[in-house]
Amino acid sequence: MTRRSIPIVAAITLTISAWTTQAQPAGHQPQNAALTQAIQKALPQGATEVAQPLPVELGPLGRVQVVLYRRNDADTLFRGIALIPSADTYRAVPLPTEVDSAGNYEEITTAILGADIAGTDPDTSVPGGAKQGLTQTLPSENGQPRTTRTESGQRALVILYYAHQFGQTASNAFGRVYLYDAGAFRIDEVRSHLLDGVRTAAVARQRLAPNP
Repeated sequence: MTRRSIPIVAAITLTISAWTTQAQPAGHQPQNAALTQAIQKALPQGATEVAQPLPVELGPLGRVQVVLYRRNDADTLFRGIALIPSADTYRAVPLPTEVDSAGNYEEITTAILGADIAGTDPDTSVPGGAKQGLTQTLPSENGQPRTTRTESGQRALVILYYAHQFGQTASNAFGRVYLYDAGAFRIDEVRSHLLDGVRTAAVARQRLAPNP
């Protein structure tokens, strides 16, 4: 069965194509050979419905190329790879997924963006005061509270998507916020919950924006 392509909207509407690890994406120019090679190397064997890479500015990481894909024709969830520029090539860093429930529902992405996230301001009461981190409590796990700490002023990678549970008619809007820390991306669960029901990039940026 042929699956539909993953729709992605970010500032402009992108053309999505089914792209195997051997195919070169439409619109690529010769100077993007390093990017194409990095994507081909990073994608798992058999990946399908691969979207064209979308550049996202992520602060110190620079212009990161984000590629979404499905593992195979039966996969119903989106997967992702962030390609971080490094010298004349790219370093591929996988985007983590939540609980893998492929087959129970389908995720359809609608937007990929970079967003400034909330944090505390520099401590101006002390000469040379440094920025303070933002600490938030996560839902408990096995009865133990969890916390997440993020330095203020960080820029997050955000993916908005619809989740449609098979057997139901309605689809729900969600967002996933990824933070880069110690060489890897992680999902910020607290900020991701702020995007429940959010359908547009503009509203997502408002929800995540630092306090004035």
